[in-house]
Amino acid sequence: MPPLISIDRVSKWYGGEHALDSATLTIAPGSVHALLGGNGSGKSTLIKILAGLQPASGGTITIGGKEQPFRDWTATMAHSHNLRFVHQNPGLLADASVAENICMGRGWSRIGPQIRWRQVYRTARHALESLEIDVDPRAKVSTLPYGKRTLVAIARALVDVDLTQGRGVLVLDEPTATLPHGEMLTVTQLIRRVARSGSGVVFVSHRIDEILSVADEVTVLRDGRVVGRRGRDQLNRDDLIDLIVGTTSAPAGPTSARDRSGAGAVLAAAGLSARTVRNVSFSVAPGEVLGIAGQADAGGDELVDALFGRCFRTGKLSVAGRTLRPARPRAAVRAGVMYLPSDRLRDGVFGSMSIVENLMVGSYPRYHRAGLVRDRLLRSTANEELHRLQVKRGSIDASISTLSGGNQQKVVLGRTLLRRPKVLLLNDPTQGVDIGAKRDIWSLIRDYLATSGACAVLYSTDYEELVDVTDRILVLHRGRVAQVAEPAMIDQQTLAAMTYRDAGETP
Repeated sequence: MPPLISIDRVSKWYGGEHALDSATLTIAPGSVHALLGGNGSGKSTLIKILAGLQPASGGTITIGGKEQPFRDWTATMAHSHNLRFVHQNPGLLADASVAENICMGRGWSRIGPQIRWRQVYRTARHALESLEIDVDPRAKVSTLPYGKRTLVAIARALVDVDLTQGRGVLVLDEPTATLPHGEMLTVTQLIRRVARSGSGVVFVSHRIDEILSVADEVTVLRDGRVVGRRGRDQLNRDDLIDLIVGTTSAPAGPTSARDRSGAGAVLAAAGLSARTVRNVSFSVAPGEVLGIAGQADAGGDELVDALFGRCFRTGKLSVAGRTLRPARPRAAVRAGVMYLPSDRLRDGVFGSMSIVENLMVGSYPRYHRAGLVRDRLLRSTANEELHRLQVKRGSIDASISTLSGGNQQKVVLGRTLLRRPKVLLLNDPTQGVDIGAKRDIWSLIRDYLATSGACAVLYSTDYEELVDVTDRILVLHRGRVAQVAEPAMIDQQTLAAMTYRDAGETP
């Protein structure tokens, strides 16, 4: 059977730099083709060119049995050939219904000026049922969990594609990056159903185990070039990581066993409750990384918020023996507690400021003398720190927005570590970050903990990361600690299973 799409030697130049260099990609009917690569590898550029949103500098596309140059490819042509796209931020209207979101892109069914709402709901229901999505078309999107919102975005993309003909191609650009493990599985099951219809799926993800579970083929990009292709029977986790990163270095793993008695703990919580969190107690030793795992409603992110004082809490919390008052982030910062958010664009970076300003904004008082900033010393320190952080960048005066997501997160981490915290609260810190940048970030964190005697608490929806980098994992269920897991004794599948079970249940 001929391929649905063949992309041959597509290139894209920005000034004198190659974003894509003679990349090729073939999508077979009924297959899930994963596209992997680090930040800046060319994945997003390739997808934008395929969508007709960006012109290519060279290359051809063969679709429907006809070859044509990519220079002439447009968004209208992509749509007419049944190419559909869903991005990490699907762009749904939260206050509109599921049916309104699904139908607004294809135009409303009308009688004169009146919208035929019965037809709108009928169309939406058919689109959902054809994909076996159990969602009420009348429900507001804002009431849905994030995983189901992603399913609605996929239904919207495919509402006017007849999947029974097997001629569509669905392109998913990191749709599961922000999803907990259970919701991620729901999306990957839908991806397999779309492929079984005979259509093709292009799937972009940084989660290696997710790729291994769903992909029939994998293409790996690095520095704009295709560096590897693998069929399903050739897929291997370590091999894929080496292709993405270009090295065989191992990630920074958990440290050796520590005193868990609570004596000399940097961070200690006793009977902590906040929002859905109920009576949680633990202590974290110097140099230790404590992991937090759980389903979306388990309270993991709320526990991290409570530790930082972002919400009211009861119970006792202390840092190096000093009791912290609730609902006071400023008091937490003064005690040496720093928070690294998951949403760097909203909560981490200052988008209108430069790289050096983003890095040094928390350290300016050190460089003041007689009311003036010691600019030369500040910039020298910034350059040294950016080099240590391995931030790939041009001028330090360039906008932070010129950096890839992984490099932006390194800058946010660097700003945090310059404050010399005693406790690092990490809320999904590597969300949407490629495997190479993730290794760098954890190497920096581990080095800091080892030399400073600080500790870290990590809440992550990436169970692979939790198993790889933590010393212990608190598994939450309905706001309570259900189990305490030792990463050396489990894998991510076992951890995922634990998050579905209460403490009294047998795994």
